[in-house]
Amino acid sequence: MIKHRDECIGCHSEIGCVGSTCLHRNVPYTVCDHCGEEAVVYSFSEEDVQLCEKCMELELDAEWKQLSFNDKCNYFGVKEIDI
Repeated sequence: MIKHRDECIGCHSEIGCVGSTCLHRNVPYTVCDHCGEEAVVYSFSEEDVQLCEKCMELELDAEWKQLSFNDKCNYFGVKEIDI
């Protein structure tokens, strides 16, 4: 998921604060929907679940294990050899 944080750098009084238009305010960052860690996230499924690499690997492993042998073969284009 995308969250925002204030990364105010405390501009000098001579410059003055530009408020909500400052690039250091409302800075977006991504968080894994599963573990909550700040990370690069990847979208998964129609529900738009956003997972970090570690959590996505676990999710993909679980999904892969649910596939039948034929589905796995179809995914890679594996064909039965007729003799």
